[in-house]
Amino acid sequence: MFDSSKIFKGFLSAFFLFTIFFVVKNEEKTLKELFKFHRANSPFKQTQNLSKKNRIEEGLPPNKFYEQLYNLTINPRTGVPDYERKIN
Repeated sequence: MFDSSKIFKGFLSAFFLFTIFFVVKNEEKTLKELFKFHRANSPFKQTQNLSKKNRIEEGLPPNKFYEQLYNLTINPRTGVPDYERKIN
């Protein structure tokens, strides 16, 4: 009447699908959290409040172009800008 191997396989399949669903869902949440973490710990945070004179003395560009480029192209998994992927 009830085949125990079919029940076990069905249970195992349901378990794996359930696990994969939550891992993928948590992975997305984790990527968002990683992205926020990397933006909060940007290397530009240290130089953000420097005056124009101090920025020139340290050889930094006077505008925020590179800071914006960094924030727009950062890869949340690695924390490093991924320019090539954004260009493609």
